[in-house]
Amino acid sequence: MEWTKVTDTLLLAVLAAAAYMDNKNKKINLIFLAASAIAVLLLQVLSGQMNYADSALGAALGAALLAWSWLSKETLGYGDGCLIIITGIALGIVTNLTLLFCALAVTAIFSGIMLLCRKKKIKDKIAFAPFILAGYVITLGAGL
Repeated sequence: MEWTKVTDTLLLAVLAAAAYMDNKNKKINLIFLAASAIAVLLLQVLSGQMNYADSALGAALGAALLAWSWLSKETLGYGDGCLIIITGIALGIVTNLTLLFCALAVTAIFSGIMLLCRKKKIKDKIAFAPFILAGYVITLGAGL
């Protein structure tokens, strides 16, 4: 069995479900996030593919986003930080940084278009999980 394909499929499913929840409810279920983190962690350990240091650094990126969420009074949601912890466990620091950069770039393009079309205002909040999903798809497509 090719474990990377299993991991990719699991992350796609988790991110798609989280994107749906975030877009619909503007929040991601905590039980879903915890179960997803456990599933990804178990998959990484059982497959023998886990690089503990790299996974810890990848998850630390999400922890930094959680700290930012707390400091900024949730300008970025806690669920988004948790998603980056989950992807960090599976992808490691370099790929997780790439995913986050792609997600932020797609968010900036989308937000710019919405502002220009006057569909959103500068202070409006948007769901970030769909952009994390987009960032992951871009990362997969680039073969990273």
